[in-house]
Amino acid sequence: MEMVSAEFLDVVEEINRNGKAVLEFGLQTVHREEMKAIQRPNNLKKARIVLAETKRRKIETDVSLIFGLPRQTVASFEESINFCKEQGVDRIHAFPLMLLRGTALHEQKDDLGLKESTDSKTFPGIEDRAQIDIPHVVSSPTFSFDEWLDMGRMAEDLKSYNAKSI
Repeated sequence: MEMVSAEFLDVVEEINRNGKAVLEFGLQTVHREEMKAIQRPNNLKKARIVLAETKRRKIETDVSLIFGLPRQTVASFEESINFCKEQGVDRIHAFPLMLLRGTALHEQKDDLGLKESTDSKTFPGIEDRAQIDIPHVVSSPTFSFDEWLDMGRMAEDLKSYNAKSI
């Protein structure tokens, strides 16, 4: 969101006069320690400004979050969801963290205490969020497997929030 300018929003607003453009932002989390762990800093002040401006201009927004991040808790994930709702985001999507070989996060998984699983059959209630044969982080020093499932159910519950904007 840091790169969004008034000029860019002017163009999107113009497109929306005859069509429909939806802006999607990958926020991931609103917590500094989690951002730092995944090396994805966000300027929350700028995020608030951009989201307020898109709302004012009637530009639809989707925001993506991730659950299963290093240092994340159920409470911090819920706070990220609530931040999006408070900003009036039209649709919120949340996906489990998947560690892809060759990434810095994959290389740091042992140091961060991240535990993975590829057995999507053990993800009751959130099978739709799981990718077959791709390792998902399912526990860490800050959340248990059951708490990870809780975060997955919270992600599933966003379907009802998202349905309100359709």
